Amino acid sequence: MPTSRSLSSVLLDQIVRRNRARVLKWTGQHRASPWMRPYEEDLIRDVLRALQPKRCLEWGGGLSTVQFPVLLPSDARWLTIEHDTGWAKQLATMVTRPGVTVRHIPPDQPGFTGDGDAASFASYLNAAESEAPYDLIFIDGRARAAGVERARELIAPQGVVILHDANRDAYLGATSAFKHQLLFRDGRAQRPRVSGGVWLGSPERDLAALIDVALHRRVWAFYTGVGRAFA
Repeated sequence: MPTSRSLSSVLLDQIVRRNRARVLKWTGQHRASPWMRPYEEDLIRDVLRALQPKRCLEWGGGLSTVQFPVLLPSDARWLTIEHDTGWAKQLATMVTRPGVTVRHIPPDQPGFTGDGDAASFASYLNAAESEAPYDLIFIDGRARAAGVERARELIAPQGVVILHDANRDAYLGATSAFKHQLLFRDGRAQRPRVSGGVWLGSPERDLAALIDVALHRRVWAFYTGVGRAFA
C-alpha cells in the first residue's frame, strides 16, 4: 500500500523546489529537474517507485530520461524515442545509467503542425513495437493523442501509462480504452495556453494500490486554489 505523508511536509518540499527552479531560470542557468511542476514530478516518481517496472518506453526525451530510471531496478530497460535530431544527440551524452537508450526517430512529415499526428509520426510511434509489452509507458513528446492510442496496444496488462500535459482535452480521446485511470488537472487547464496535468491509465492494475491518491488530490487542489501563487 502507498506510504502516507503529511500534506504540509509535501507542500513545503515542493514549494522550495519550485522556487529553486525559478531562481535558476532568472539567472540563466539550466534546470536540474524535469520540465514539469514539482507536484507533477512527485506523482510520477511515486508511480515509478511503487511499480518498479523492468521494461519502460518514453516518447519524448528530457531530464526525465536521466533521472527517472534511477528509481528503477538495476536491470530495468528504459527506451526513449526522440524526434529532434540535436536534442537526441545531446540527451544521449547525458545518460550514464546502464539500460537507458535514446533512439532518434525523425518525423515522417517534417512539415507537421502543432503536436503532430499519427501520420506525421508513424515511424516514431512504431519504433517501440519490437520490444513490447512494456510495464511503463511515459508519453511526453509528439503526437501524444496517437501515443495514448498506441500505448494501449503496447502496455502489459498490469502496466501503467503516464501522459504529461493531460490538461489538454485533445490528448484524452483514447483514454476510454483503459479500465483503470486517474486524471490530475490544475488551473493551467483554464488558461489560454493550456499546459500541464497528468493522466495515469492501466488495463488491469488498480492505480489506487500504487499511490496515495487522496494525498495527491489534496496537493493538486492546493495549487489550483489558495496555493496557486506557489504553483
